[in-house]
Amino acid sequence: MGQKKNLLRELMNGAIPCDGCAHRARCQTESLSCADFSYWVNTGKIHVSEKRVPKKIRNIA
Repeated sequence: MGQKKNLLRELMNGAIPCDGCAHRARCQTESLSCADFSYWVNTGKIHVSEKRVPKKIRNIA
């Protein structure tokens, strides 16, 4: 569990794919995410595609 907390802390302190995205505020208020955000959550790496399509988050855990 300690490793997960450390990884989460590192991810939250660094850059995220939402930085500079026009959809950021809407995603926050409506619990939306795009493929770039999902990729970041799963890998810790940022990939920014040209076309971002936010979708409703199915499972937050």
